[in-house]
Amino acid sequence: MNEPLLKTIENPDEVILYGEMSSIIILIHDEEHPFEEKVFPNNMLKWCGDEMYMHLTLGSISRQLRAIGVQGSIIVIYESALDGAVFRYGNHGDIWERIGILAGWA
Repeated sequence: MNEPLLKTIENPDEVILYGEMSSIIILIHDEEHPFEEKVFPNNMLKWCGDEMYMHLTLGSISRQLRAIGVQGSIIVIYESALDGAVFRYGNHGDIWERIGILAGWA
């Protein structure tokens, strides 16, 4: 893969994270407690799609978390059978960045 590791996500609403047969972990990095990343339960978010293809987008994650008052950086770890990525929101302003690439669990 010749793609750069760090990549700004131009349209976070087009990055779809499917819930079925994948793992989505959301971490909150609160600047007031820099050594205490907190796992945010993704079942507390509003998901899109039908039962078979429930999904979140990066844009929906950041909008929903900011709407309930979550501050600090948001880190999303997404892994499916064949690939995955680590994304961060809020470290360089109100943008999403891909900060890591995963090989998948299969």
